Amino acid sequence: MNDNKINLKKEIFDYCKCQLEEKNNFLGEEIRETQHQANQFKGAMESRYDTFKEELQERKNTQIKQQNVVLNDLALLRRLQVIEMNSINTGAVVKATDENGSTMNYFFFTSIGTKAHTISNEKYIILNINTPLGNAFKGKKEGDIVKFRHKTFIINLVF
Repeated sequence: MNDNKINLKKEIFDYCKCQLEEKNNFLGEEIRETQHQANQFKGAMESRYDTFKEELQERKNTQIKQQNVVLNDLALLRRLQVIEMNSINTGAVVKATDENGSTMNYFFFTSIGTKAHTISNEKYIILNINTPLGNAFKGKKEGDIVKFRHKTFIINLVF
């Protein structure tokens, strides 16, 4: 793999790491704030009409589950190596062209939002390999054709 590809892949990894760390910090703050709010109210044992505390505790539990997903994604990202890939799987950078001639750039890792992310002056869609589109691309190689929901993509580059 040439240096440009290695540097680009490292930059994408670093970008994802920053995004996930920001999300983790945000969720940690939300968990602390939700717990603080819950501590301000009586529980069900003290008032049969006050369920707000229980609702806040449930919200906190949901936020903890979301934070665990982010932490698992961070751990996976740390285990991934910046290596050349010949077929599409988790950690692959892919450049594909659709039937209209538009080039799409993908990084298959985990979804960190629905918008395209600008990395090295190019837009990348960061997708989980287990999404429907990810499954359509999984295992494909350069030159392969992918058909997904009435669209056709030609894979130009995988690394």
